[in-house]
Amino acid sequence: MTEDQMQARFKHRRRIALISFYLMSLMLIALTAIGLASPTARGAMDDLRWLITTATGLWSTLILGYYVVASYEQGRG
Repeated sequence: MTEDQMQARFKHRRRIALISFYLMSLMLIALTAIGLASPTARGAMDDLRWLITTATGLWSTLILGYYVVASYEQGRG
């Protein structure tokens, strides 16, 4: 694999991580807006709070890890 191909590969990986982060952020903003607008939805989200926070924590950890690994491998290569 050439150096240009490697650079493009790592740039693409970081872009995927950033897009995932933006989508996660939009999802959290949407959940917050829905929860503020609807008392029924707020109750349902309150019941699932542990699942929402666990999924958000895992998702953000995976995204951050993926971004860091891509950056580290690019710097190493």
